[in-house]
Amino acid sequence: MEKEYKQHIEDLIVRYLSETITEEEIAELFDWIKRDETNRDLFAGYKKIWLLSGTINFDKDRLEDGGYRTKLKIESVELNEKLDKARRYIKVIGYAASILLILGFSTFFYFYHFQFSSKSAMASLKNSVEVPYGSKSQVILPDGSKVWINAGSKINYNNDFGVSSREIYLEGEAYFDVVENKKVPFYVKTDLFKIKVYGTAFNVKSYPDDELAETTLDRGAISISSNNDPDKFINVIPNQTVVIHRPSVKKQMVSKSDVSSSPNSQDIKEDQGLNVEKNVNIKNITAWKDNRLVFDKEPLEILAKRLERRYNVTIHFADEKIKSYSYTAALKEMPVDQVFKAISMTSPIQYKIDGTQVTLSINRNFNYKVTK
Repeated sequence: MEKEYKQHIEDLIVRYLSETITEEEIAELFDWIKRDETNRDLFAGYKKIWLLSGTINFDKDRLEDGGYRTKLKIESVELNEKLDKARRYIKVIGYAASILLILGFSTFFYFYHFQFSSKSAMASLKNSVEVPYGSKSQVILPDGSKVWINAGSKINYNNDFGVSSREIYLEGEAYFDVVENKKVPFYVKTDLFKIKVYGTAFNVKSYPDDELAETTLDRGAISISSNNDPDKFINVIPNQTVVIHRPSVKKQMVSKSDVSSSPNSQDIKEDQGLNVEKNVNIKNITAWKDNRLVFDKEPLEILAKRLERRYNVTIHFADEKIKSYSYTAALKEMPVDQVFKAISMTSPIQYKIDGTQVTLSINRNFNYKVTK
């Protein structure tokens, strides 16, 4: 039974790497990967062999011969000179059903511990996930970690992710739920700061056109360093937000930097350009991934950016004055017209929607009545 199970896992790994795997099988494979560190090391080693053998292609047809197998075809034996040693073993089994299945776990360890000299070649291969305005996405990384990606955001990571490093570059906003692996640290990088992760969950927002970038810890532990002082990290505990200003962006009229209006202003300290705010409401900050809209004393100018990304619209201000109007609300996500209807019912704002163009202006006839 144990031998059959190992064979089944090998089959899943091959089909994952050859992109012939189903969603149900992906879930099963990642459950196995997350089960213990040995499984994660095995998977990382298989992926390393696969990447080093870049000219090998697998048919998407699965053959039944005492269980599912993946048919291997050698499209070319012209591998890079740096892969000469790997080529010897690959050519020996060139007509086998599957390089990984035939070699099995024992031979795999030989390859896994073999020191190939093509790490730079692997690192040059990039994976990119870009989410357009009006959308959200969830990604499961090769190590089993999960990433929720907000609208107008993208992540990049090397093709050898999980083999010798786990580094992701983020532009925009994402929520990370990271699998712990002490042997291979996890890092998130932005244009302003770097986050070292210890197996935890946290939210990062770093849009290039926002004045503020921030990281909020949900659970576990992380440490952050600014790019201006990359060797000095500050530690973050749950329910803390670390905020940093982006100098290249024009300062907003009203923003979180106006700490005098913050109920936690006494908890904010300056540390190497990073502001640490304690006792934040993590549920409000991560509401976007749960299809909720939450505003907390948010000026309309900043709120408009969030709505543009979420609904893929462009918002125009007919009156500059209304940009500073502030809003607090918690809404279940709804169509964009209903969002502006709610805003217009509680403030002197009127709106006009023409396709993807939204124009906001002052409603001089507004009469707000409080219902007792």
